[in-house]
Amino acid sequence: MMRTRVLHALVWLLVLAWSFHTYHTATAEQHHEWVTSDVGWQWMLGRALIDGELSQSYTVEAGQRWLSEGYDRQELEQMTTQLFRKGREKQPVKDGIDGPLYPPTAAFFFSFYGMVAPRQAHSLGALIGLLCTFLTAFLIQSITRGRLLASFAAMVLCVFPHHFPGLLLGQNHALTLLIVTLGWWLLGRGKPYGAGLVWGLLIYKPVVLLALVLVPVSLLQMRLLLGMATSALILFLATLPFTQGLEPWKRWVIVGQRATATYELDRRWIWLSRDLAGLPRRAMWDAESFTREWRYWWNGDIVEPDGARTYLEQDHEGHVRSPAMVKYVGWGLLAGIALITLLIMWRREDETIPEGLPAAFLLMGAFFCVFHFMHYDLTLFALPMCLLLGELGRFNWQRRSVILIALAGLFYCTLNFHRMGVYSLVAIPWEMFFLLAVWGWLTVVLVFGSKGAAR
Repeated sequence: MMRTRVLHALVWLLVLAWSFHTYHTATAEQHHEWVTSDVGWQWMLGRALIDGELSQSYTVEAGQRWLSEGYDRQELEQMTTQLFRKGREKQPVKDGIDGPLYPPTAAFFFSFYGMVAPRQAHSLGALIGLLCTFLTAFLIQSITRGRLLASFAAMVLCVFPHHFPGLLLGQNHALTLLIVTLGWWLLGRGKPYGAGLVWGLLIYKPVVLLALVLVPVSLLQMRLLLGMATSALILFLATLPFTQGLEPWKRWVIVGQRATATYELDRRWIWLSRDLAGLPRRAMWDAESFTREWRYWWNGDIVEPDGARTYLEQDHEGHVRSPAMVKYVGWGLLAGIALITLLIMWRREDETIPEGLPAAFLLMGAFFCVFHFMHYDLTLFALPMCLLLGELGRFNWQRRSVILIALAGLFYCTLNFHRMGVYSLVAIPWEMFFLLAVWGWLTVVLVFGSKGAAR
């Protein structure tokens, strides 16, 4: 018992040291992380709500005006170029409609950013991310009934791939993970409607909310689905007095459609993303391309390799587009994982909320169905990996080995960030392959394993 307490304390010390280092690095003067689109879009939406001008959101004119309130001189020029002068011509869109991919509901979550300057908003975002990390760790301890202590859960979150760079950017992935974890905690305590109300808050990230619909459908938990719909609808209706109608929502849809088209062609977006739909778009599936990418990753280069790095083709009119086969494969992966998840969960004889292996399998299946998310959102998978760790003492040595090897691989991906820096984010996404391997292994165990594995 004494050894456990000492180890527990030592792990907390390491987590606190990591947190201090992360916050210090994120807010360091030389990094200027607040002069990025990651902070800029969140700050602008919050500012729009605070100024009472949310009805003007998703317009270039209003966006440039808000930027001028928070940024000066060179920083203002940088932000204007990043956010509104896109493409080769570096000119704003002709119809004046542009803005964040976040819907108007996200303004409620980012409103406190709009109360301060962008630099302070970035510092606040990093601090909130760390706080969400700790709260998530304690929820995981409760979910696993103490089999995985909060200190160890926090350590897993700290070293999980892309959590650190996400915090440096002031992103909100930790908040998303907290919301998902809190909902799962409530669901495990027999409160499906309450869990749904919590998950409905993810209307600020609709792609995640849409993917999580797989959970109530798999478990046939209609109260969970009703709670999600209720919460999302309330937040949507709450925006209407501020948006003065649906026009900002219509403009947001246009922004999303353009982003989807850009995502199919933009090299940086494709390689920074970690969704299955984008995986086939990476030019690394033929021998020549894979050799190039392997050398880039193995050598730890700090300059991206030459070449398109994405699969593109021209139609008969000369327009560049993503090959149809690439799209089919990407969406086929999403549909296949969704279908397999549904079929395996529906064949369970136990109608209780799943724990351990089936819980991890279901959550991973849902997260893989997010049709577009960036590298930092991969932190969502820390929850199912922690659920597996919580069952480690109940597993035989073969299952322990699989989980520990996967965690070691994920940890190496984190170390690779410190080896290559931001350039590791656009290298071969090994962490995705490790997570896919774990999900595939869980599929085999649940289908061919003992009945006890399906609890």
